[in-house]
Amino acid sequence: HRLPFRVMWGITILISVLMALLNFLTILVLELFVHFKFNTMQAAINRAGIGLGIFVLIVISMCYASVGVCLIQFVAPNCSGSGLPENKCYLNGSGMPGLFTKRTLGVRVATTIL
Repeated sequence: HRLPFRVMWGITILISVLMALLNFLTILVLELFVHFKFNTMQAAINRAGIGLGIFVLIVISMCYASVGVCLIQFVAPNCSGSGLPENKCYLNGSGMPGLFTKRTLGVRVATTIL
């Protein structure tokens, strides 16, 4: 391909800015989920003691993990690994269908948060 120099740099900068925004939003939502989990645990401890607090923490963590597993299992099975071998394969010139789609990006972001 022969794209003009400015177009190539514009695309590169646009992708970098969008990924930075996505990372910022991911961290923001992650912080909200963690605060919810530990505030709920603290409320349970204050109400009924440490045993209920630990139980609430375990149940919330299990729910987060279950949602993440269901997303990977039923929505985007391509997201089941770390993604490192797939990225190395792509960078070496081998194409993998369905590797970089909006669906896999959304599932990877959601499971990173959970």
